Amino acid sequence: MNASFFQELGLFDCAVLQWIGSDKFKVLHDNDTWFTDLFSNKTQGDICVLNNEPFFLVDFLYDANEFWTLKADGRISSGIWSEQTEGNLLRLEASAIFSKGNAYLVLFNMEGEFNKRQGTLQSARELLLSNDKVLEQHDLIRARVESLTSGAERQESSLLKLRNVADNAEFGIAIFDKDMCSLHQNPALYNLFEMQAPEEPSNLLLDLCRDQFPELQRILLTGSLWNGELYWLKPPALSRWLQLTICPLKNEMGDNLFWLFLITDITREKYLKQSNEKLTYFDSLTNLPNRQYFWQYLERLVGINQDFYVMILDVKHLKRTNEAFGFAAGDIVLKEIVSRIAPLLNTNDIFSRIGGNEFAVIIRDVSQHRCKLIADNMISVVSEPYYVLEQCQCNVGLSIGAAHYPEDGVSAEDLMKYADLASFSAKQNIKSSIQFYSTDLKDDALKRMDLESALREAIEKEQFELYLQPILDLASGRIVQAEVLLRWDRPGVGMVSPAEFIPVAEQTGLIVTIGKWVIKEAISLLMDLHRQHKYIKLSVNLSPAQVSDNGLLNFIKKSIVSSEIDASYLELELTEGVLVNDFDRISEFLVELRALGITIAIDDFGTGYSSLSYLQKLPIDFLKIDQSFIFELIGNDSNQAIVQAIIGMAKSLKLKVIAEGVETEAQRDLLKEYCCQFVQGYLFSKPLEYKAFCALLNT
Repeated sequence: MNASFFQELGLFDCAVLQWIGSDKFKVLHDNDTWFTDLFSNKTQGDICVLNNEPFFLVDFLYDANEFWTLKADGRISSGIWSEQTEGNLLRLEASAIFSKGNAYLVLFNMEGEFNKRQGTLQSARELLLSNDKVLEQHDLIRARVESLTSGAERQESSLLKLRNVADNAEFGIAIFDKDMCSLHQNPALYNLFEMQAPEEPSNLLLDLCRDQFPELQRILLTGSLWNGELYWLKPPALSRWLQLTICPLKNEMGDNLFWLFLITDITREKYLKQSNEKLTYFDSLTNLPNRQYFWQYLERLVGINQDFYVMILDVKHLKRTNEAFGFAAGDIVLKEIVSRIAPLLNTNDIFSRIGGNEFAVIIRDVSQHRCKLIADNMISVVSEPYYVLEQCQCNVGLSIGAAHYPEDGVSAEDLMKYADLASFSAKQNIKSSIQFYSTDLKDDALKRMDLESALREAIEKEQFELYLQPILDLASGRIVQAEVLLRWDRPGVGMVSPAEFIPVAEQTGLIVTIGKWVIKEAISLLMDLHRQHKYIKLSVNLSPAQVSDNGLLNFIKKSIVSSEIDASYLELELTEGVLVNDFDRISEFLVELRALGITIAIDDFGTGYSSLSYLQKLPIDFLKIDQSFIFELIGNDSNQAIVQAIIGMAKSLKLKVIAEGVETEAQRDLLKEYCCQFVQGYLFSKPLEYKAFCALLNT
């Protein structure tokens, strides 16, 4: 063997062994001490028997023997492994080569390549951390401009403030109006796309988004926040990867004022990933295939013309975990989600991470029923508690959208678009769920848009009305309180159920404006009742979005001061879930309300949070037993035990109890036997218009 032969094979720092047969090899070449260290002083011309050690190499020889028996020119490789000898830790790679009728085993010393790859991986990890900082910067700038627009009286002044912020930002910012017409592009965006006025980088940006994101239409229609990556190629040789955040900026009415596009160059990170194949196609946090791999696989699978389902999995409430415990905790949760879902899938299924809190799955050759069972199992395992950072508990949910090939779509783009639409529909449910794509989803989306538009008109024209449902003292039978309920008589349509319009109001943010109107109107009713010398308490529900509104407390204070009512006649109802989402902030909020004299009730009690420690820590006055327990109270030992336990616990904590949904005398009598203090329900009265309620009080 001469040096030219090894050079022809591309071999330098290596050892070459010729396969003689079975597990015997003849040493043809060795050029470093590491080989003799590994094989007990074997040198050129010696015979090596590899039947036991090194273990990793012997394992590779099973594949090598099969390859050599084919007698076809070529090579296969083992990948790098570590081997500890007496004197050194070696980084080795083996190749089985068949050339010109001979079989060879070549061992490479990969120390240099290993160190290079480790350096690349470390650099990429550092850049991935910096990418998290990019997203944090995007969030900070978004929060800042949202505060600017919410405080501006006119759209023109909002835009002026936006421009001032954008022009001083280090990354690209494009501002569009609600119809996606360009309003402003900052200097950094011109630099990013290497353009100069009168060129419009915002037009190029929109073209890239339309070409690369099938979700764009849904994002714009629903006014959603979104993060993703763009690729831009400028012939002949310039290309860039861009981190993109799209966020809507709305006024207090929930109307879109502007669209904000935030763009940061992440090309360096991408090129580092491309220098290592694993980083190119796999997510570094979860080791799952990434969005690029998933799209390529999906496009190939479409060409095979075989049945499969595409599922998009959206992790709910992850932002809450990040805000409470930091991004490190969120990463722990994401990795744990992967470890829980992966065992539920077959080896020929594809499980991929395609976004920050989004995963995608391809399941082949299954019925819709089987697909739903798999999705339900995913939801079940993901909903179990997570323990992060010294055993702090957090919970997340899962919304799943699914589209079927070829029934729903025959292109990768359509399948992803439809699965995304189904996922968005699933996210509208409070509980985790799966939604399969159907043409009805399109119709529902159009109906939702129509309902949203009508809601905005209802706010402007004050088409809402407050109904009151009496709450009675069970011992005396007197009306002592009433729950305020919102009703909407839509012109040309009639009464719209709150179950239909309240979720839309919450999803669009309109509930904040509607909620303030309800509080203001409830205070007006209290003033009128007091003028009639009718002193009863009115109870108003607060949604999670209202509680998150930083301006709510100040609004309530001003409303009470201006009306000069006794605040002890106003009660606010919150659900258990609202209380525990941000315990410290909610605790401070409730203490402030109590200082005003307002009482606090927990609505739908018994259906929410499992830990009841907050009952002792928060200033709470009433527990409202959820009506689901009252409906089946008679003849149901389990429900009776729950109701008795709630009443007993409330008594020990000096809290009052209201039972909702009382419809029969038998329910009333049993609640009286359990010493429940207050009741409401159709047995006593349905919700009434204000005049009818006043008439009832008079009788």
